[in-house]
Amino acid sequence: GIGEGVQGMYITIAGYYLNAFFLEVACIDPMYVGVMQAVQGVFDALNDPFIGWLSDKTRTRWGRRRPWLLFAGPCLAVCYFGLWNSLPASAPQVLRFLYATATYFGVSVGITSIQVQIGALVPELTDDYNER
Repeated sequence: GIGEGVQGMYITIAGYYLNAFFLEVACIDPMYVGVMQAVQGVFDALNDPFIGWLSDKTRTRWGRRRPWLLFAGPCLAVCYFGLWNSLPASAPQVLRFLYATATYFGVSVGITSIQVQIGALVPELTDDYNER
């Protein structure tokens, strides 16, 4: 559905442009970009089940999934904006690396917080197996 579009757009844009942006615009050393991509991949593998577990434990008057959808969107927007706005080239290399890594992780958490809820919300709409 349309909720899956968030992840699809991000994967397409990031797949084509993110490494070039890190290397050419943000002027981050290629070694750091490689480390960032590897660490982010491991982080994402751990992040998804953790967000799912937190979501399952969430108890509010709006349900388990809706608060995540409500608050993840603005957090994702801030991190996505930060991801494509690099620190000045005069900033130390390590600081540029840490900033890019933090925003990259933030986008990962934001997308996961939305995608997990979309996947889990549909089965919770009804208790009747045949209606699902």
